[in-house]
Amino acid sequence: MANSQSSKLEVKKEETVKVVKSFSIILIKKYREAEVWNSGAIISYYFLLSIFPVMVVVSNILPYLRLDAAELLPYIENIVPTYFFNQLENLLMNWFSQSSGSILSIAVIGALWSASRGMNAMQVSMNKAYGVEPRRNFVIIRLFSLILTALLILCIMVLVIVFGFGQLILEYITPVFKLPLMISETFQSLRWPVTMSVLFVIFCVLYYFVPHAKVTVKSVLPGAAISTIGWMLVSQAFAIYVKYFAFGAKTYGTIGTFMIILIWLQVIGALMTAGAVINASMDVYQNGSINEPRSFHTRKYSRSKIKPFSNGK
Repeated sequence: MANSQSSKLEVKKEETVKVVKSFSIILIKKYREAEVWNSGAIISYYFLLSIFPVMVVVSNILPYLRLDAAELLPYIENIVPTYFFNQLENLLMNWFSQSSGSILSIAVIGALWSASRGMNAMQVSMNKAYGVEPRRNFVIIRLFSLILTALLILCIMVLVIVFGFGQLILEYITPVFKLPLMISETFQSLRWPVTMSVLFVIFCVLYYFVPHAKVTVKSVLPGAAISTIGWMLVSQAFAIYVKYFAFGAKTYGTIGTFMIILIWLQVIGALMTAGAVINASMDVYQNGSINEPRSFHTRKYSRSKIKPFSNGK
């Protein structure tokens, strides 16, 4: 009995090693094809350009919604490095507390243009990861990027409104329905779960719609989960690094803060692309190939010419 059990354990161990080895080969191949680090640099550049127009848009919308700017800051604080947030907290409060309708339209155009350029760079990288042909029509590519960017911004704004009004709604309905008072306190303590849930949903949307490949909702979940956890860990790691090691960043003030923003955005951009690489690698490992969706023409794309890897079965 002991010999048979040990032999079974050895077989399982060999199968596990074979699975890990096969998947690692696919993952490394996809990582190189997607040019993750280079794509992260491009994405971070355009996202940096979009930060300021987005802030202007938000600052003009908040007064109409009668939302307090202070209610948004805790959610922002959870997803950015602490040092970065501390340096810009007063600036964010000033932005969110003031509005200028005269530049709102310019800010909207600027935010959509820069963010859609980042989205376009993400499309290119994710298509490389999946090994599929990009969309042929340049106008359709740009239009798709703009629509997806606008929808994401709209989703974020809806979530912000829900959680901004959430406390007020709870305070109103608690005495009406005789709810426990601790519900309101619990809602206040849900910043981390809420922030992670919002990030997870955004990543799921990105990984489902951005690649020009036939993917399922189930297939995008692993990459979305890893990217969400990675985002939170990277932000906290940057906070720890700056607190204990990056003395130069504190010494040089604004320049140091700007450098931290650039490095953080670079890592986040690479992480966003890496999530798609993980999804594509798992898809290839499980199915052996990736299907492209029907094009806008009458013909069908053939299956991607990706050599299937054996999964040891």
